[in-house]
Amino acid sequence: MKRRTLAALLHPFGKTRSERKRRAVLLLLAAGLFSSSTAGAEAADAAGEPRPPLLRISATAWLASLEGHLQTPSGGRVGTTSPGRPRLEEIGLGGLQVLPTVDVQLRIARTHELHLAYVHIDLRGSAVLEDPLVSQGVLFPAGSPVESGLELPLLRLGYRAHWLRLNPGRWHIAPEVGIAGFDFAYILNNTLNNTLDPPSAVASVDRRYAVLFPYLGFLAERPLLDRLDFEGEVFGSAGINGTSYAELDLRLVYALLRRRHASVSGMLGLRGLWLYRRDGQKPVPNEIDVRVGSFSSDPWAGFYVGLRLEF
Repeated sequence: MKRRTLAALLHPFGKTRSERKRRAVLLLLAAGLFSSSTAGAEAADAAGEPRPPLLRISATAWLASLEGHLQTPSGGRVGTTSPGRPRLEEIGLGGLQVLPTVDVQLRIARTHELHLAYVHIDLRGSAVLEDPLVSQGVLFPAGSPVESGLELPLLRLGYRAHWLRLNPGRWHIAPEVGIAGFDFAYILNNTLNNTLDPPSAVASVDRRYAVLFPYLGFLAERPLLDRLDFEGEVFGSAGINGTSYAELDLRLVYALLRRRHASVSGMLGLRGLWLYRRDGQKPVPNEIDVRVGSFSSDPWAGFYVGLRLEF
């Protein structure tokens, strides 16, 4: 009977000896990580720790003020956009808004978690321009009545590693890594602009694109009372794919109803979001700079209320 060597066993994983060794090391590392996380879950069971919910769904109404600008040139050409404009407030998109958010957390083998979060930003407004504005190569004279729109829905999909958690005192801190993205759409119309040729033409801007970027973050949670918990989340990305992003969410969670395998909780929180995107278009780039909620200058912005279901 022919003797089977390690190289023969690893043949499907690489053509050369060095490739097979590298892939074998990766497999061993993956197996070690999985076994360590499973061992952590078994140890928690043996210690009598309460089992976390398998599925957690949260929905909130976020009272958020938006500030910033949507610099939008045409083909990156000089003179086709007013620098750092339009500002959201000057085209009727500033002020307090109620933004819906949804957050879904799915636990796997107790120590692994998939985390999906969505913020729905879809605004419509109108205003009369106080100053002349150029956007995407279109001139809007001072005094022009404009209708505007901004779509900036933000989606995050992450993996939260509870097996890497820290537990100082009664705190539970777990890291998270993932991918975030948004679909950007900006429109600006002036139906009363008769300075164009032909005179009946309508001045209109319509710019759309989608962006993906990685992020890092963590969850910190601590019980305060029998039914009351404090939770804080921080997420961020620094310039990857032209995008910088920061988000802070602080909340109190109170259990309204508890059953053996389910619960309903009320949530009261404070949330802020900053999103900056600058592409590589030259000499004049597209540039988004938007501050939402508690990161804006409105002292009343950023608070939210919501409900959470756990199973």
